Amino acid sequence: MRANKKTGFVLVHGRYIATNNVDMSKLYASLRLHSLEKQAARIHKCCLAHLPPEAQNDLAVMLLVKTCKDVLAALRFLEDAGFSPQAAAQTAQAKPKASTASGRGRKTSGSAGRS
Repeated sequence: MRANKKTGFVLVHGRYIATNNVDMSKLYASLRLHSLEKQAARIHKCCLAHLPPEAQNDLAVMLLVKTCKDVLAALRFLEDAGFSPQAAAQTAQAKPKASTASGRGRKTSGSAGRS
């Protein structure tokens, strides 16, 4: 959140924009959290899980393993609740869009024309 402007900062179509759009914020957050989930799983699987038994008793290693597992558990909770990048994208796309004619201030086909 940008404190000076009171708007969120999200990546949309390869560009960062300042917005308070709820659907865009949910989509960005869910995509980033999905990425974090993959990173935590990779860190645990490739780096920590294969350490020798004596290293598994090291306090720092124990803390790192617990942190990875906690991140994965928290993100699994979100997924179980139905919150995923796919669900956020579907929500963002499901909103009906206004006509471009009305958005530009033009008269639509149902309005009175020129005399």
